[in-house]
Amino acid sequence: HKLNDSISVAHILADMKLDVASIVTGLLIHSEAVVGTAKASINSGPSSSSYLEKEQQYVQDEFGSEILKLVQGITKIGKIQYDSSFSSSAFNQQQAENHRKMIVAMAKDIRVILVKLADQTYTLRKLKHSLSQQEIQHQQKEKTTAIANETLELYAPLAHRLGLYRIKTEMEDTSLQLLKPKEYQELESNVRAKQEQRQVYTDTVIHILKRQLQQGGMMVVTTKRKTFKEEEAPSSSSIQVTGRAKSFYSIYQKMQSQKL
Repeated sequence: HKLNDSISVAHILADMKLDVASIVTGLLIHSEAVVGTAKASINSGPSSSSYLEKEQQYVQDEFGSEILKLVQGITKIGKIQYDSSFSSSAFNQQQAENHRKMIVAMAKDIRVILVKLADQTYTLRKLKHSLSQQEIQHQQKEKTTAIANETLELYAPLAHRLGLYRIKTEMEDTSLQLLKPKEYQELESNVRAKQEQRQVYTDTVIHILKRQLQQGGMMVVTTKRKTFKEEEAPSSSSIQVTGRAKSFYSIYQKMQSQKL
């Protein structure tokens, strides 16, 4: 299972077009070299320190100092404990912001955060699959809730700041599905019912904008975004016109604010 987990994380990183060192770190993230190092760094005592040094030396010898630093960064982030609450109070918002700043400060290398975001995304996918298969047991619900809340309050905002909008949207929608499955199912059903109507409207607006820009002498490229690989910026001499549906989480937030 750990090998499958590592490969899945590496696939996400590859889709994000990250470098080899990041992908290798993704492959290592569920290995004993990382998991064991994280446990040893949390526990104190001579035996833990000896184990930590041994595992770090192994990563250094086998993969080099660059990947060792990334692994150490992942380990540091893993030590941060956050009391998630899925609350919109000013205190909790400030607490979340402080933790996000702490993650950025401890990571040092931006790739550490990207690997962590990929791993968090995969964790959510696993939980979503378990939910669809009704495999989440009663004792797992508390942990699932904590992961979903942590994602909404820490990692989705970080993904947004880094411009990883598809990662951010997937994180938010999946977390909502895990936290509010009935509400999510009802929302999804209502959105699908009007999907064709919304697509016609979106295509019409895109066509009008494209025509107006072309009449103004601009070179316009219109694409439909589907995967990370397709999210390439247009050239400096052209304008890209795209349309996307509002995410389920964004719709849910708007309904909550309007008390619908």
